[in-house]
Amino acid sequence: MKALRTTACCLLLALALAAPAAAATNGVTNNSIKLAYPDIDFAKLKDVGVNLDRGDTTKIFKALADDINSKGGVDGRNLDVSVVKYNLLDQADTEAACVKMTEDLKVFAVLGAFAGPFASVNKCITDHKTALFGGSPDLAIAKKTPWISGNASDARSAALFVKLMAQKGIFRGKTIGVSSGLDTEQITKDTLVPALKKAGYPAKVVIINDATDTTQSDANWDVYAQKFQSAGVNHVILVGTETARGFTNLLNHKLHVSVSSPTASVLEGIATNQTQHPASDYDGAYTITGFTNTETFESPAVQQCVKAFKKENQNVTVKNPAIVPEGETDWGTGIAIACNSLALFEIVADKAGKNLSNSSLIRAAQSMTTNFAYGSNPYNTFGPDKFDANNGFRLAVYDHSIGKTGGLKPIGKVENLGSGSTSSS
Repeated sequence: MKALRTTACCLLLALALAAPAAAATNGVTNNSIKLAYPDIDFAKLKDVGVNLDRGDTTKIFKALADDINSKGGVDGRNLDVSVVKYNLLDQADTEAACVKMTEDLKVFAVLGAFAGPFASVNKCITDHKTALFGGSPDLAIAKKTPWISGNASDARSAALFVKLMAQKGIFRGKTIGVSSGLDTEQITKDTLVPALKKAGYPAKVVIINDATDTTQSDANWDVYAQKFQSAGVNHVILVGTETARGFTNLLNHKLHVSVSSPTASVLEGIATNQTQHPASDYDGAYTITGFTNTETFESPAVQQCVKAFKKENQNVTVKNPAIVPEGETDWGTGIAIACNSLALFEIVADKAGKNLSNSSLIRAAQSMTTNFAYGSNPYNTFGPDKFDANNGFRLAVYDHSIGKTGGLKPIGKVENLGSGSTSSS
């Protein structure tokens, strides 16, 4: 019997030694977590009239990560953040940045999504099974590979836009028409139009502009303008990229309508992108927005990040973004973005616990159904079907007199519109 037991023990030991070890999580060791931040190369945008400079992003992330690490890091692990620049106008360069972060650096998570015309490259990150913090999460992907964002998804922003516009009485007495580009066709049909009907303001005309260039778009609007006029439309909702060219065509065809859009980013820069009309012609168009750059910068959390940055960069002057002259480096905005990005990762990763992995991140986000604050953002929830955190919104109108190129003028205070049950897709 003794020999039999000895043989059995040896066999079990041999099997244990032969069994493959559990796969290690990319970018996570006992002592550190490797992260990356995709940074727009603003120098490459000067030729197209974009003159922005948000400072040395590597210096910013290093200072803020050092501050977190000095306080014990995230669950005892130090954060190691690499900044990878990409050309916002070059798809190949954007894809190369994804490959560098996921295959070369082998980071655990990417803090910040690709922006602009190649936002679709964000899927390259999740295809590599790398966690993504930023952008507009795809729910089907987020449940398998963490795609977690501090911002509201495009779909939820559209629904909340309708909710706020209806609550504030902006739609009252209006005959509504909707025009969307192909980029936001699904959101328009599946979210915005049903939300209008539910709110009691069904759209009389819904147009999906299939134009792929400016010439074709202008030709299409010869037909669209007639449709709106024939239906008695006196308020037009423009969605996505259609916000810019569509608004200009409404003016070109002298349609006497009020205008709104759930796509704040396009409306905010409309006077720069659309120069056929005076900037004042776009005044009064409604959108949905959150805290201003000044409110974000002056929040206690961001001010703590400014202090941490200044500790390592005493020769750098950090100003409120609202008073930074054109052409001067806007360190404040750069610090605020990094501060909020790290804070969101920190709170979810801490919830995930010591066994940090894609699965534990997903479980952590799905469990965060009650309101929590992080960084400069006080109103947030996640949930089983909600991977986009922000619930704090208010209406705003375009005002050409803000700054040199116009901007958004907030209406009232930011409100908490959230619940853990709101779907993000």
